[in-house]
Amino acid sequence: MEVFEIKIEVPYDKKGVIIKKLARLIKGNVKKARLLPPDQFGLNKIILRVEGDEEEIKKIMALSH
Repeated sequence: MEVFEIKIEVPYDKKGVIIKKLARLIKGNVKKARLLPPDQFGLNKIILRVEGDEEEIKKIMALSH
């Protein structure tokens, strides 16, 4: 198991939906999570430190693009 950092930018009005979906995918492997305030374009940045297999992390990263 390795620790990865995932950075995702999400629209301000959809952050709750996206965080719920991520919680279901990741399940208890989150070591640290930060939700930064929106920038001038209305995008929040979510930074997650996740422990898991490289394949599992690649699935999550693929969903974020």
